[in-house]
Amino acid sequence: MARQPFPHNPIGDLLHEHEFIAGIVEEAANEARRIRDGETVHADRLDKMTDFFRHFADRCHHTKEERCLFETIRQEHAAGLEGLLDELVDQHRQARHLIQRLDGAIKAWREGTAARELIAAILEEYAALLRSHIHREDHDLFPITDGRLTPTEKHRVGEGFEEIEKQEMGEGTHEKYHKLADELLSE
Repeated sequence: MARQPFPHNPIGDLLHEHEFIAGIVEEAANEARRIRDGETVHADRLDKMTDFFRHFADRCHHTKEERCLFETIRQEHAAGLEGLLDELVDQHRQARHLIQRLDGAIKAWREGTAARELIAAILEEYAALLRSHIHREDHDLFPITDGRLTPTEKHRVGEGFEEIEKQEMGEGTHEKYHKLADELLSE
């Protein structure tokens, strides 16, 4: 799927990214159910998911939120939102930690350790965390933020998003992860 130019409202871009992330989160939850039902651990598929979560969800999406949107909110519009912003950043950290643990569990499984249950548990925990996190942003933070940011601030945040994608991800990487998401969703 070809990436559209940033809309005038960067909140729309984040909401769109949430759709892709939420789809892969559901695939992770489905993978956990299959493992618990006794199906084989598909380590290669799990590697693709962790790659997506590490690079697209965290390195791209969460970085844009933290460095651009959350910073703009903290500087200009933080009244009543400090606790929510701190909670969301902490959830980003928790998600990073879970992906590190998942990598370790997949490696252990490949080396012959009985890590099936651990892999399933981490996938379930990650899915629950991201579902809750996305809901908080979509229903609590973004509607408030959208109303508080001026058009100039929205433009500045959108430019920051573009810069992060260029610096952190590199040319074409965003599209690569959209393609990976489509691939994971169609398997």
